[in-house]
Amino acid sequence: MFPTAAMTRAEVTKIVSVLSGGYDASEKYPSSYNDVTEELWYYNVIGYASANGWVKGYLDNSFCPENTITRGEFAAVIVRYLEAEPTSGTRFTDTDEDAWYTGYITALADMGLVKGYTDGTYQPDREITRAEGITLINRMIGREPDKTAIDAMECPFSDLDSSHWAYYDIMAAACEY
Repeated sequence: MFPTAAMTRAEVTKIVSVLSGGYDASEKYPSSYNDVTEELWYYNVIGYASANGWVKGYLDNSFCPENTITRGEFAAVIVRYLEAEPTSGTRFTDTDEDAWYTGYITALADMGLVKGYTDGTYQPDREITRAEGITLINRMIGREPDKTAIDAMECPFSDLDSSHWAYYDIMAAACEY
């Protein structure tokens, strides 16, 4: 599971594409990025998510699918996916109101989907971990972990135990119960 591992741009794109319910893996969704070619596993999901406006590439027409995604970039993807608008103001001590990502982060905070860290920061330039991404996705789709049912299960991940802060969110997302 590697809950503390950073998520890649391709992984996040796959998640939102599948969650949308409209993605069909047997269909072709062209991608125009110069670093996303047809033989790559993420070609279709990037084409699909780009066409829907959830993800964007860079000015040099690259997507950098295997690069990790920052917490600020992740916030932008989720706000676009939800068809919401960036919100003015800032809710965290380390998000400058003029930064490109602040409106997205503020929108998610206003929706109750992100809380930041106990020191009042959001750390928008830090890579988002799998545990953080799963927790946010669960909140976004309204998935509430059933702690009683999860406690009765055996965890299938050798690198995860019930003391991890996101244990229940990870188990709820990964296991049927």
